[in-house]
Amino acid sequence: MINLLTLEEKKNIKRDYNIRLIIISLSFLLIIVVIAIAFLLPSYFLSSIKEKISSQELEKIKISQDFSDENIISEIIQETNMKLSLLSDYDNKLVVSKDIIEAILEKTKGKIEISEIYFTKNNNSPSTIDLKGTASSRESLLLFTEDIEREDQFSEVNLPVSNLVKNKDIKFNFNIIMP
Repeated sequence: MINLLTLEEKKNIKRDYNIRLIIISLSFLLIIVVIAIAFLLPSYFLSSIKEKISSQELEKIKISQDFSDENIISEIIQETNMKLSLLSDYDNKLVVSKDIIEAILEKTKGKIEISEIYFTKNNNSPSTIDLKGTASSRESLLLFTEDIEREDQFSEVNLPVSNLVKNKDIKFNFNIIMP
């Protein structure tokens, strides 16, 4: 085959071929980068939106925790104030004193065992003391209630008849009404 091209023209053709090859390779590379960016953009936007939402929720949680801490502190303060008001109103409330309990215990004379003493104060009705215990005999229980009725500190003693059914080891429960 006869070579019609000169050496210089062959070099120019080869150089043009290499330039075209480089341009096509770079064009493919550019197209691949553009396609990759096109596929990554939705993920980037979605991630940035999720980050904003998460930061907003975090701020809401911080605010709600601060608010709940304030509510807890407020409840504790209210409860403490209520307890303090109960303690400060001693003048308006009848308190069972040591003298009243001693007066009841002196009347037992060793034959009555008192296991429970309950004090009830109502605003509209008189205060009551509920006694529960065990009496050695029916007579000792009757003497005990009569001795308490004689006390000036108590206005009335309510002894149910059911407490007098047994002769010995009587479990009793009765009220003492205070003026």
